[in-house]
Amino acid sequence: MRHARYFLPLVVLLAAACEPEDYFTRAYEPGYIGLPTSQRTGSQTPVSDSGNKTNLPPGSGGSGSTPKPIASATPSSGSSSPSSSPTPDPSKMAGAGGIYVDFTYPNQPLIGVQAEMKITDAPDPSPTAGVIFWSHQFNLQNHGGYIGLQIVGDKRKAIFSMWEALSSDTGNTFGGEGVGFQKIIDYDWRPNMTYQVNVTRTKTDSTGAYWRGSVTDLTTGAETYLATHKVPLTHGTIRNASVWTEYATHRYCEVPYTRAEFSNPKALSDNTWLPASSAKGTYLFNVYSSCPLSNFIKLPGPAAALEVGVGVERVTPENTRLW
Repeated sequence: MRHARYFLPLVVLLAAACEPEDYFTRAYEPGYIGLPTSQRTGSQTPVSDSGNKTNLPPGSGGSGSTPKPIASATPSSGSSSPSSSPTPDPSKMAGAGGIYVDFTYPNQPLIGVQAEMKITDAPDPSPTAGVIFWSHQFNLQNHGGYIGLQIVGDKRKAIFSMWEALSSDTGNTFGGEGVGFQKIIDYDWRPNMTYQVNVTRTKTDSTGAYWRGSVTDLTTGAETYLATHKVPLTHGTIRNASVWTEYATHRYCEVPYTRAEFSNPKALSDNTWLPASSAKGTYLFNVYSSCPLSNFIKLPGPAAALEVGVGVERVTPENTRLW
C-alpha cells in the first residue's frame, strides 16, 4: 500500500487466522507525500503478535473472513504470473497496483478532508480475493491516517486508521507497521455507487485532538460512523492528502482488472470546505519493474480514474498534473 509519506514504510502482512478487529492495515512511515518518487520505498517486516495472530494483512480483521495466506493468492483462472517478472526482495515487497493521485490545498491549517469514490470495476469478494484497497490518505504535520473501502476475502469493508493515536472510542490498536488505532467494519458498498469518505477534527483539549471518520452513501444519504481517534496535539493539522488503489496481498503482475473514480476532493479550513487546488498522478511501490499494468485518467471536473490490472495500458506519464 502506499503512501504514508512521512510514516513507516508499508507493511503488507497476511494471516492464516485472526480474531475480529485484530489486524494490521497499511501503515508506512516515513514514506511518501512530499518525498521524491525515487525515495518512496516499501518494506515488509514480519510481525509477531500473540498466539496465531502473525503476518496479518491490511484490514484483514473485522467480523468477516480472513484472506488466505499469500501462497493462496494466485492469478485468476487463465492467467499466470509473467516469467519476466522478477521475484521481489522481501524487504521491498508491496501490493500490486501502486497508483496514486496527490492533492494540494491553498489554505492552512486544514482540519478535515473528504473525497468521493466510485468503484466501477472490481473482482467479486471471495475466499481467495485477498485484500484490495481504495484509500484516501491524509498527512498531518506529524503522522496521519487513511480512510477507505476494501475487499477483504469474501467481505466488503470500510476502514479508518490513524498512526500513533492515543485512543479510540470504537477502534482497536494495531502494530508492526507503526502503531495506532483503527476501525474496520463490514460495509456492503456496491460497484458503480458513489461514496464519500470524510475525516474531520471535531475538537481539541489539553490531552489531544479528536478526529472523526465516516462513510456516506451518496445515493441514499446514509452516513456510517466509523470511529473517533484521539492523537497528540503535536501531530498538528493536515498538510496534504492523496488517493490510491492497491492489491495489498498480490505478489504478481497480472492482477484482476479494477477501476475506481475519485472525485471532488476537499479540505476543511475556517469552517469552509475548499476544493483541491491541484492534483498530480504518480506510479509507485511497484517492485515489478516490467509490469506497467496501471494508469490514471483525467475525468471531467476535479476527478480522476485509477485503473489497475490485466488489460490496462499505461498511457498517462508519471507526475502528470490532472488539474
